[in-house]
Amino acid sequence: FDEIEQKNKLLLSQEKEVISVDEIRIEKRKIIRKLEKEEKEVKKQIKNKEKEAKKIEDEIRRIIREEIELAKKSSSSKNYKSTPEAKLTEGFTNNKGALPWPLENGVIVKNFGKNPHPVFKGVETVNNGIDIATNENTIIRSVFDGVVSRIFFIKGEGKAVLINHGEYFSVYSGLKEVFVKTGEKVLTKEDIGVVLTSKQDKKTQLHFEIWKGYDKENPSKWLYKAN
Repeated sequence: FDEIEQKNKLLLSQEKEVISVDEIRIEKRKIIRKLEKEEKEVKKQIKNKEKEAKKIEDEIRRIIREEIELAKKSSSSKNYKSTPEAKLTEGFTNNKGALPWPLENGVIVKNFGKNPHPVFKGVETVNNGIDIATNENTIIRSVFDGVVSRIFFIKGEGKAVLINHGEYFSVYSGLKEVFVKTGEKVLTKEDIGVVLTSKQDKKTQLHFEIWKGYDKENPSKWLYKAN
């Protein structure tokens, strides 16, 4: 009788183990399905963000094209000597790696170019500039002498300021308030606005770009000790 009881106990134990293994497998499948669903949603969000980023990039390109065309027309119609802006272009180039940051306090949270997703492997985002996290109501400043080319609004991202430094352009996106006007000359470290804090995720970040003509540059290579 004891032997039969032991066998029954053993069978019962094995059955419980089988049930336990099955439960683990079922739970694992649920987790995988949930992750797959989340990954699909993240990819969808990234795609939407990329579409918005493309619109912004196209707008910046259009503005830069207009600025370059205006410069060509003015130079071809009159034989004036080089303007301070031309000298400024030369100065901008010579200050690579030494430019002041566009805000006094902050840390780069998203680098230029391709960035891997922090959770999902194989999922990447592309950044035309750098994102700098900072405190609420931080003042944004110009990284170099220049002229304010445009101030435009980006849906869901706040205001943006594009400054002409001659051959180069700097772009400051994610501002809730702007202190400067189109056509206004600005100096290095001059205040141009206040950074926006997102209502959705409560993040306070400045998106900063540098362009040489129609080509995007890595801002980290221009800002002092940003690498």
